Amino acid sequence: MTPFTRSLFANLQTAAMSALLALLVWFYAYAQDTGESDIPLVPIVVEAPPGVLTTRIQDPTGNDVQHVRLQVYGSRSALRDVARRSLSCRILLSQVQIGDEPLMQEVVLGAREFGMPGNVQVRALPASVRVTLVKEGVQRMRVRTADCWTGAPRAGFRILDVTATPTFVDVRGPSSVVGKYREIQVARVDVTDQAEEFSQVTTIVGSLDGAAVQSDSRITLRFSIQEEEVVQEYKLKVHVLRPIALPLRLENPEPEILAVRVRGPRSQIAELKETDLVLYADLFALYRDPDQMQPGDSFKPPLKLEVLNEKTPDVRLANGNELEFAIRTAK
Repeated sequence: MTPFTRSLFANLQTAAMSALLALLVWFYAYAQDTGESDIPLVPIVVEAPPGVLTTRIQDPTGNDVQHVRLQVYGSRSALRDVARRSLSCRILLSQVQIGDEPLMQEVVLGAREFGMPGNVQVRALPASVRVTLVKEGVQRMRVRTADCWTGAPRAGFRILDVTATPTFVDVRGPSSVVGKYREIQVARVDVTDQAEEFSQVTTIVGSLDGAAVQSDSRITLRFSIQEEEVVQEYKLKVHVLRPIALPLRLENPEPEILAVRVRGPRSQIAELKETDLVLYADLFALYRDPDQMQPGDSFKPPLKLEVLNEKTPDVRLANGNELEFAIRTAK
């Protein structure tokens, strides 16, 4: 081998070793600059045409799903870019047409559904989903106020009435479901330990017959709460309220003392004394028609209860009919 040949061969060996070393350095650098990222909860968003609702999203085994797990592979710079994004799995079904029967569409999940750039690879778990679509319906329904609360008012109080504003709302959902109803329940309001009137904003319940429904209306429930009433008996003298010009002479009322039953809120009755009450027999009706009375007849005038205690404005006679009494007339 000539000196030139030996020199050329040595140079070729050196060049080959340099190329191999460069290739190894490149593979090492590439391996260090790639990786994978695991994103466990990526929400599924279905974009359907107007008038079409998504009722179910299922994996291939038939289980309902709302999220998918996403594994992303690529360079570390690409993965950092993915990490800064707000990811969602967007399923575009804007071109589907639907009749009265539900429509099921199977969608394979790839990079397009996640809006991924071309320099990354993705793997979705599950790899596909089945989307069920139905025709949307709108039904005007009355807001149901019965059983619209949880808990109980403060001891000694009760819910007297509940009113809803608005009274009617438009409810959207599957046409085959909402078309069957004329009334909608609201999400219940907690009334625990309430002792006075209050209002609370709520919404309709989220489903009918297991199907999701919704309304754009916010509903205000107004709760009227009243203290429970009790009845207490008092012995009161009867005061006769008579016109001066009454053309009849009246004997004393019989009886002069009545056992009066008074009804009112428990707290007010507890503070009420007999000295706070004045019982009247009103004879002005007799004055307006004195000819109805003959000597020896009796008259049962209406009774009125006057409450002198300003702390008991809601106290009243428990039963006026049982408290009537007779007044004798004489020549």
